[in-house]
Amino acid sequence: MTPQDWNASYARALTMALSGDTGDHTRPDDPFLLMINAWWEPLAFGVPDSLRDMGWQVEIDTASPKDSGRTVNPAATVTLTGRSLVLLRSPKPEA
Repeated sequence: MTPQDWNASYARALTMALSGDTGDHTRPDDPFLLMINAWWEPLAFGVPDSLRDMGWQVEIDTASPKDSGRTVNPAATVTLTGRSLVLLRSPKPEA
């Protein structure tokens, strides 16, 4: 994003992917996807195309804590209520 993007008065949503790459191939972490809605109305978010082949589950949903552990369809939109965040995790298969 450019400084202009960050300073746009209407920009109130963000999706950020964390790869899980720790720099140590013997101790990888799970990938995470953080979705933040700072707007007061609900907004629809999507899992980026490049991450849709991964399985995702809700780790944190500030608007609905009981949804923790729920599986998310990566091809569908994820609707966040106003002023909330959702943290998704793609668990690595057990070795």
